[in-house]
Amino acid sequence: MLKKIIRKIRSNPLDKILSKAKKNNNKSFLLAWNRALGDVSLGLYAIVHRIKEYIPDAQITFIIREDLKDAF
Repeated sequence: MLKKIIRKIRSNPLDKILSKAKKNNNKSFLLAWNRALGDVSLGLYAIVHRIKEYIPDAQITFIIREDLKDAF
């Protein structure tokens, strides 16, 4: 229960990373993706969208498993 409360109080870790990147004028992101095929559309889309909201001209590189290549 304490973990849930702490999680609600703390800010989102991705938001922290993006704020720091914007402050330092970093525009390159490397995402390692080792999840299932369905998670590409569910998870990655949201992450990429969030990055592009903060830094519209961001360059995003993906490291993926060989069997996910067609999904990308």
